[in-house]
Amino acid sequence: TIEAWVKLNTTPDGGKSLISKHKSDGGSAKSGYVFQYIPSIGIQSVMGTPSGWKSINGTTWLIDKWHHIALTYDAGTEIMEMFDNGVSQGTVTVSSPAYNTKDLRFASSDNYGGHTSCSFDEVRFWDVAKTQAQILANMIDTLSSPESDPNLIAYYKFDKGSGTVLTDHSSNANDGTLSIWMIPIGLKVLPWSPHLLIPEHQKHIRALSPTGQPIVG
Repeated sequence: TIEAWVKLNTTPDGGKSLISKHKSDGGSAKSGYVFQYIPSIGIQSVMGTPSGWKSINGTTWLIDKWHHIALTYDAGTEIMEMFDNGVSQGTVTVSSPAYNTKDLRFASSDNYGGHTSCSFDEVRFWDVAKTQAQILANMIDTLSSPESDPNLIAYYKFDKGSGTVLTDHSSNANDGTLSIWMIPIGLKVLPWSPHLLIPEHQKHIRALSPTGQPIVG
């Protein structure tokens, strides 16, 4: 499972990668995965196979509005599923996913090149396929003891305002390198409580619906 809070800062001029680790392997063969945003389609998740890409298309977004995106793949059922703000955007069967050793990238693509004007918060990689209920239960919270969760592969809070190290807060030390850094986007102080910190994306959650899904404003 991959999950993250993402917002577009400007309207993309064509398809732009958000989270990517994908490449073309020659001919029809593709490998890896990518979350990308295409203005004419919306949010899209893609996984590579020896015979080409398998994709799920989701909703279109407004600029400067946070979205929680999640992608799950269950090797037992061979089902890939994408979620936007906890709502399923569809599924696709991926019988032979292909992997690669490309770098994991945020807001850019080693395959396509270029950069995306967007912001990230609370990016998490898990070695289990989370259910919709599990995604909904934790999507608006930070993880309290990430270093003790054996299923958490990497956890990037994106709450630093300087430096070049993107710290992995899991127990696996999968630190990244920041090559572009504008402003801190992770934690903000509530004006009525100088000691309380909340994730930036939570300011856009007005309430939870009766089904437990966030009402994003």
